[in-house]
Amino acid sequence: MVSDVNQAADGLQAENKVEDPLQRLKEDAEKGDAAAQFKLGVCYATGAGAEPNYVEAMRWYGRAGENGIVEAQLNLAILLERGDSGKPNLTEAARWYTKAAESGNATAQYNLGTCYAFGKGVDKDPAKAVQWFEKAAEQDHLMAQYNLAVCYAKGVGMEQDHGKAIAWHEKAAEQGLAKSQYNLGVYYAQGVGVEQSHFEAVRWYQMAAEKGDAMAQYNLGRCHAKGEGALQDPHEAARWYTKAAEQGVAKAQFNLAECYYRGEGVEKDIDQAVAWCTKAAEQGNKKAQKRLEEYQNAKGS
Repeated sequence: MVSDVNQAADGLQAENKVEDPLQRLKEDAEKGDAAAQFKLGVCYATGAGAEPNYVEAMRWYGRAGENGIVEAQLNLAILLERGDSGKPNLTEAARWYTKAAESGNATAQYNLGTCYAFGKGVDKDPAKAVQWFEKAAEQDHLMAQYNLAVCYAKGVGMEQDHGKAIAWHEKAAEQGLAKSQYNLGVYYAQGVGVEQSHFEAVRWYQMAAEKGDAMAQYNLGRCHAKGEGALQDPHEAARWYTKAAEQGVAKAQFNLAECYYRGEGVEKDIDQAVAWCTKAAEQGNKKAQKRLEEYQNAKGS
């Protein structure tokens, strides 16, 4: 009877023994388990189940990366580029980005593109930047699509091609990127690469402006002020100028000052006119600098 009780107690004790998951992960990683090596790197990088330690994170990402784990190659490259464990090592970062990019990882392809675009850890090479941007863009990487559009628009790394720039901006815009939506608005407003359409311009400006793009807000304000592609509406013009002005767009600040000076779309307010004109003038806006004295005289009279 006593022996039965003892055995039951031993069994209960064994069942209640808690295994340290981090220790088990370390053991598997030391044995060469690539998945465990990657998970261990994540633990040390994020502090999930372990004290954050970027040196250890990089060590385990490196071992997992050498064993072919693409995500580990990418994560190691990011840590190396950022210099989370000390000074950035851009050459090594580019080397690991290349490994992951060649395995088809879209983020690595985009990041490698930026390395070639800016000469980070590799010789600056716009053509190679475009090559990697395109690979990532074809996998729907948002910023790769935007950067590729910019390269086509400016003729960086290839011949200038506004048609292709528009096509890639459209892909990024459809994913909701405000910068591409704004650029499409500019294309339609100017009629470059597409048939000019102020209505289409306003449609794209509106999308970007609602996401907070300052230049889209400014341009949308101008469209409402002039009645180009939108109903002429001084109240809407002033509203969008205000949003852009508050983000520091000097042209919007000056136009908003004019609205307050003339009482167009807002109640006439010389103090506000002077305040916004001053902000624009301080940023070097020539029109604001010329008009400021007139505003100040009106305020003093």
